[in-house]
Amino acid sequence: MSMHEVEDLVTDSIRLLDRHAAADDPRVRDRFAALYGFQDGYDCSFTHFRVMDILLRRRYTYRFPLDHHPDHAERSAYFDALTDFTALRTFDEDSPGFQGYGS
Repeated sequence: MSMHEVEDLVTDSIRLLDRHAAADDPRVRDRFAALYGFQDGYDCSFTHFRVMDILLRRRYTYRFPLDHHPDHAERSAYFDALTDFTALRTFDEDSPGFQGYGS
């Protein structure tokens, strides 16, 4: 069970920092990192998508073209078929050679 109070604290703090820090203040990224480091000490979900617009604008998170993904050449049909945001899996569970996460 996620600790929603910690998740909300971090998310709200990021929004507050974004509103009150100068647009070109590079220290904001370090503060975001400290907040997420704090959040990592608790049972929390991945909350970055709650404030993704801020994280992208403040250059904490980056967006790359799909063809820059290291597996694009090998799996171009899969990547080229994507139309919306899709979380990319570390393991391809659909692959015939997939033997589980413990292997």
